[in-house]
Amino acid sequence: MNKVVGSLSQDDIKLINKDFQKHINDGKCKKHFGVIVVLDVLGWKNNATPEFMERYFSLINSLRSQINDTRLRCTSQPELSNISVNVLSDTIVICIDGSYPYCELNIFSAINYFIANSLKNGIIYRGSISYGEYYINQPGNAFIGKPIYEALKLAEQTDWSGVIITDSLANALLKNNSIDSLIALNIFPYPIPFKQGYGTKDQLVLYPSLEVLKLRAQISNVAELKTLYKGIILIDQNEDNVLKYNNTCMFLDYLESIDWFRLN
Repeated sequence: MNKVVGSLSQDDIKLINKDFQKHINDGKCKKHFGVIVVLDVLGWKNNATPEFMERYFSLINSLRSQINDTRLRCTSQPELSNISVNVLSDTIVICIDGSYPYCELNIFSAINYFIANSLKNGIIYRGSISYGEYYINQPGNAFIGKPIYEALKLAEQTDWSGVIITDSLANALLKNNSIDSLIALNIFPYPIPFKQGYGTKDQLVLYPSLEVLKLRAQISNVAELKTLYKGIILIDQNEDNVLKYNNTCMFLDYLESIDWFRLN
């Protein structure tokens, strides 16, 4: 800057114009079609420390690597840039551009490993997975579309720790699969505990198998899972968290009642 206060040199002006040009296409969007994953961290305000953030982003990077690894193995000409992982404080939004069979056969496994790895690190989520047409802007830092809204809205309405398959993805899956075949992908129906005013509705949900929980989180039974969830959710024992914990325990009891951990 020039010595005269408030005036700019030619170099200053060029620098400003360069920065302006860099962002001039921020509003230009490209259409995509694929899977949207939304995961909200529960207990964020009690855990937002530098050490927690290091573990949090390490897990997210591992998830990104696993998705990329799968795509490289399953596609002859992969486009890794079509996987967008966006972290908005305590919310992760993952946009995976592509269609079946990649999404159907592999994304669920990647998410389940991520959930189990997070459990081991004391991090739990509520979330949802949707499917459809969406748009991402040119820098890749903004996204819009019906499946994104659907996933965000459904995740926010639930009162537990779990991941729901939204109607858009459920309908796409059930066109080519029976419920029995979806169970092999760790997907099954359950009456979701929504927040007060939203009622209860049967939805498909995604949850890791016992094999994955043993391998990634060293969890071998429902009692151990309940203890782990209790230590995370009930750090702050307010009414809302007690309800989340109780709803999550009811879900785990349901899994035990249908021999989920034996079936898988």
